Amino acid sequence: MSIVTIAFSHLKTCSVNLPASWSNSLYSKNIKITDVVVQISLSKNQISKSKKSKYYFGWTGSSSSIVNSQQNNYNDNNNNNSLVIEIDSYFGRSLGLKNGQKVYAELINNVQLTQSVNVEPLTEDDWEILVLYIV
Repeated sequence: MSIVTIAFSHLKTCSVNLPASWSNSLYSKNIKITDVVVQISLSKNQISKSKKSKYYFGWTGSSSSIVNSQQNNYNDNNNNNSLVIEIDSYFGRSLGLKNGQKVYAELINNVQLTQSVNVEPLTEDDWEILVLYIV
């Protein structure tokens, strides 16, 4: 597990861009983009009662475009080569994440295929959307 910095970007996806060193390693091992799951964990002092402590993302197949040496607000004082994971700004905020937030991240191996997914609408509008698009 590594400490990484969250950087908001306009990705227009729920997947994330990984640090270049991680992306290069995955490509060199011929790992498919669809086989990568990224787990982001919050430290205990970052977890509020209403928030989750772990989040899971897919990988876009791209590396983070943030270069830490050029972006002072993402540099760790103890490590000028800190790792950055980019996430869509709208999606990140909806999860309660913050731009520049330090979190724990790791790649998850041996992910099982999903047999089913259950969706529970939160609001009346959510119910309407489900009813409109049920096949």
